[in-house]
Amino acid sequence: IFNGSASGSVTTLYTGVQLEVGEQATPFEHRSFGEELARCQRFFASSNGNRHEISWGGQNNASIAGGTIDLPVHMRASCTVSTEDDAGNAQRFTTLTGGGSVGNNVGFNVLTGYNNSINFRCYGQGLNGMRFTWEADAEL
Repeated sequence: IFNGSASGSVTTLYTGVQLEVGEQATPFEHRSFGEELARCQRFFASSNGNRHEISWGGQNNASIAGGTIDLPVHMRASCTVSTEDDAGNAQRFTTLTGGGSVGNNVGFNVLTGYNNSINFRCYGQGLNGMRFTWEADAEL
């Protein structure tokens, strides 16, 4: 696309171009959207603003709760994990209790990100579940 005139500013946009050093050209590399997404998710993955809710029916009013979130792809390194509760408080989760009440600003006591999963544990009284958004970052 060419936009402009000889006397004004000029903008040139190119697509589908592959630049290489050397005398020999290699075939153009076409990747699907899914392949590109998986390559990006090796560095960063998230719940995309969706609340991740975990409840445990057999352990009503538990004092220790936890679980594992499987990541979409194997990340390039152990990841740093950040969370938010329903009110937007960082490194927190929202508790779900037997009476249906919700408590915000409750912290994770153990939160570990590995290459392929996030493991977490929380401590409290009367826990029936938890809800939060999450991000996993493996950028060095």
